[in-house]
Order: sequence, then C-alpha cells, then structure tokens
Amino acid sequence: MGFCFETQSYPNQVNMPDIADQVLVTPNRPFNSTTVFKASVEGHA
Repeated sequence: MGFCFETQSYPNQVNMPDIADQVLVTPNRPFNSTTVFKASVEGHA
C-alpha cells in the first residue's frame, strides 16, 4: 500500500510560459505556505 500527498501549486510556475502570468508572488508580496500532513492508525492489531 502506498500514499501520495501533493500540495496544489507549481513551485516552478515562474518558468512555465503557459501559466507564468498567473504568478501572484512579487517582491512586495512574497509567498508563504505551510503544509501539514497527519495520519493515524486505529484498531490495527
């Protein structure tokens, strides 16, 4: 069994011509993000 957890952004977006104009990060408006994944297992013998 495997899991894949992915955030929903393009870290290299400024280098992607098709969507580079959608970049919302500027020197005056930096990007900050925190991603937290939590998992637990209950009732496993």
